[in-house]
Amino acid sequence: MHHERHMSQPLSSADALISAVENQRMFDAIVPRYDRLNALMSLGLHRRWRRQAVNRLDPVAHALYLDLGTGTGDLCVEILRQEPAARVLGIDPSTAMLEQARTKFTQLGVQDRAQVVSGDACNLDIEDAHVSGIVSGFCIRNLTDRNRAFHEMYRVTVPGGRIVLLELTRPSQPLLRAGHRLYSRLVVPLLGRALSRGDAYRYLTHSIEAFAEPAAIVTELRQAGFEDAAYRPLTGGVVALFSARRPAGMTDGIEA
Repeated sequence: MHHERHMSQPLSSADALISAVENQRMFDAIVPRYDRLNALMSLGLHRRWRRQAVNRLDPVAHALYLDLGTGTGDLCVEILRQEPAARVLGIDPSTAMLEQARTKFTQLGVQDRAQVVSGDACNLDIEDAHVSGIVSGFCIRNLTDRNRAFHEMYRVTVPGGRIVLLELTRPSQPLLRAGHRLYSRLVVPLLGRALSRGDAYRYLTHSIEAFAEPAAIVTELRQAGFEDAAYRPLTGGVVALFSARRPAGMTDGIEA
């Protein structure tokens, strides 16, 4: 589970539980063990979730895709695995994560097609209608202003472009929900404490429990201007895959 790249403004009437500065400091500290912990805590399912997200994005050759909260760059790599002729740009506020991503890209020989830069999902330094699509893995519950971030996603995506967001959620089925709660409250913090900084993984549990219901996220995407907004539960609802599209033929909300 890629998780905690917190990207946004200082905390006020916030959607997230902690500020961007606190989140960045906390997760800068776990970079050396980050990928290994993701694999362990997701029971290896994070790879399947990434494949499904990129399948939904449906990247095409020579197009530019944006990965928000890229962390160590795994979604960027998956986009290029599925479409080697695409280009990807990853954005994350954590310089330690970005250095890890650059190292990974070089090791895989994709550094000519994959770049990462420091940035903020709520204030993207990207031109209007510049990217063909957006993907994000386990980032949106850490945004202190989702509404602003969703409007920024709309602004930078080309008309007709798709966004796909993976996020950790809670199963709706009562028995699954109870088991998931037990795992996230007991096992995840224990693993985090044994292998890294436990506070990061206690925060992971709290942020999942505090996250909005998936239907509310779909409503927020529609309010930002996207069409075809929907979500699909994965692995019994442990993860939700949100997708939406900027309407074709629309520029700055005005039909061309």
